[in-house]
Amino acid sequence: MKTFHCNRCSHLVFFENVRCERCEALLGYLPELREISAFEDAGEERWRSLHPQADGALYKQCHNYAVENVCNWMIPADSPDTLCRACQLTHTIPNLGAPDNRLYWYRLEVAKRRLLYT
Repeated sequence: MKTFHCNRCSHLVFFENVRCERCEALLGYLPELREISAFEDAGEERWRSLHPQADGALYKQCHNYAVENVCNWMIPADSPDTLCRACQLTHTIPNLGAPDNRLYWYRLEVAKRRLLYT
């Protein structure tokens, strides 16, 4: 798996990271660039990419990132979608009332995103 760097502080980050451990910047995956990007808050649940190839484009977090914390992919801010392309492939999620199921769901989503990346 490729390693990435935070666009704010150049610290090493990895595919599953959601925050830079050095500067605390929000991180997210941009599928159209195949890159992890650092983001700055643009207000109204929108995030401005700091990745040089994104040209300051605005994004929103996948619902499963913002609410469920099992994803780290971003969606263009003007998209009507609430789920990223990876999460749209999931048709059934486990019963989240069972204690370990959120962890299992997270692991499944990580594996699926890695497969889609490769």
